[in-house]
Amino acid sequence: MDEANLPELPEEIYPLILCCLPVKSLIRFTCVSKSFHSLILSDPKFAKSQFQAARDRKSLTRRLLCAPPKAESIDLETPAFGNSSSAVTKLKVPFEDVHLLGSCNGIVLVVLDNYIFYMWNPSTGFWKKLPDREGASPSDNRLYSGFGYLPAMDDYRVFASYFDYTPDDDEIEVGTVFSSRANTWETFEYDELAVASYEGVLVNETLHWHTYYHEIVAFDLAQQQDYKMRKTLLPKYLYDKGDDIQLSGGERLHVVRVATQMTPCIDVWVMTEYGSWTKLFNLKFSGPPKERWRHTSCSVWVMETSTVFSIFTGDRDELVMIIFPENGHVDEQQDSKMFSCLKQEEIHSSGTANLYTHQMTGP
Repeated sequence: MDEANLPELPEEIYPLILCCLPVKSLIRFTCVSKSFHSLILSDPKFAKSQFQAARDRKSLTRRLLCAPPKAESIDLETPAFGNSSSAVTKLKVPFEDVHLLGSCNGIVLVVLDNYIFYMWNPSTGFWKKLPDREGASPSDNRLYSGFGYLPAMDDYRVFASYFDYTPDDDEIEVGTVFSSRANTWETFEYDELAVASYEGVLVNETLHWHTYYHEIVAFDLAQQQDYKMRKTLLPKYLYDKGDDIQLSGGERLHVVRVATQMTPCIDVWVMTEYGSWTKLFNLKFSGPPKERWRHTSCSVWVMETSTVFSIFTGDRDELVMIIFPENGHVDEQQDSKMFSCLKQEEIHSSGTANLYTHQMTGP
């Protein structure tokens, strides 16, 4: 059949075809026509269908977003990771200095000047400014925060904690909650918490932080008005002097201990239910020199089959992905295939980092 005589597809067929494509292809196809551009970048129904299709096919890809001073996205699943800088994509950001506060559903929460919040989709370049809190100013002392999504209500929510003062000039800790559905902030008071982590880890619509008292505090984003924090204990025998404790999310909550004083290693526990922990694995770094594995202040991300973290290698940092071995023991010399390193000179961002899914959704 001659190409000029090919029958045209009904308009309703195009979204069904396009929602089966990966994000990279969809971004390219925004240049095909105005209708494609509008459908792919501006239609929330299409974005949800594309996300659901990708999740059903288990084809959602994860990237690591780093900023500031420059915003860069690192593809953690490309074969190029560890071999060249092609795993790193530079992103355009309309601001000089942004700080990452969390990610959910492909959307990243960023803050400017400690009080101006934006939702950002790094995959599409979409930005949305949140309304300012009442009385917000650059002098606000933000303590910790978090970000999540409630699918049943189609509502993105932001939690941020600040120091405030009573009429008697007493210092108190207040929590603020933003709802994208209501487009408003609510403020509530609660007892001061000695939270050690700044960014909340999202699991099952609940944000988690660890404290200096070997506890985890949790905030359920689905709460309405009568806001409360709940607490649970960290695994026993977790702390040794000099060890670094971090939380990591996913389908379940993980606690990561990076031990550096004796035998360098990473221990990971998974929460099976609140207050109940199971040790998931232990990664021992036996490749010489042992001082190679001195951990930096970067975060650790635990995923289904690998973990990503930063190490100090003599005179520079490297971003490292380790594929989980079946026996839980990592030896750099014996099994170098477990290691994929992206040298720090290939990454031009030295600030915070967030793991996010590469998808079309928007707030």
